Amino acid sequence: MDLFRIISLETFIDLLHNKRERYVRPATWKDTFEGYLFSKIYDKDEQRKIVGEIYYNVCDRKYEATINNMLNLEHAKWFVYGQCWSKHKESDAMWRIYSYENHSIQIQSTKDKIENLFQKEKQINYDILPVEYDVNPDDDITHLQILQLKKTQRMYEPYLHKRKAFEHESETRVLIDDIRWHQMVDLASTALHK
Repeated sequence: MDLFRIISLETFIDLLHNKRERYVRPATWKDTFEGYLFSKIYDKDEQRKIVGEIYYNVCDRKYEATINNMLNLEHAKWFVYGQCWSKHKESDAMWRIYSYENHSIQIQSTKDKIENLFQKEKQINYDILPVEYDVNPDDDITHLQILQLKKTQRMYEPYLHKRKAFEHESETRVLIDDIRWHQMVDLASTALHK
């Protein structure tokens, strides 16, 4: 599958010079609905709701699994990094949104080429997955994203959901997880604990 990404000219020069890609923490992305669940884990009222949802709906009332899942949510917020790619080669809207004042270029790769880069890295887990455009601001997003976590077993699942208004982007996300953190806190993975 061909993938396309619009980047600033400076980012492209950095890529050529340093021979490495740049991944950013999705928690820093501007759209507050991307990774919505992670934006709520420090809000006292929402935190209670998240713990309750995980305890009752995911962990079958198991305290230890609930605590592990809260730690994994924390990990996914701070230690998962991402990149956004599009399946569309030409998109006027994408150029307008991501053109960095007309100082950008488009790069192309494939899912296979990106996967090959990570196969040598033993300390990094990665996924390359399509974004779903199913977030409705009027819904109970916290509840829905916890149910999505339960279904997919991926703690970074909220980063794979956007509002329908962005469907034209036809995004695929590369999400990477530095698993050395798991060894420090003695967690097995960012998979859901039951």
